[in-house]
Amino acid sequence: NFPLDLTAIEAPSTNG
Repeated sequence: NFPLDLTAIEAPSTNG
């Protein structure tokens, strides 16, 4: 996933 909250919904990325 990308370090954005947009993709953090499916998996915890670098930012979220």
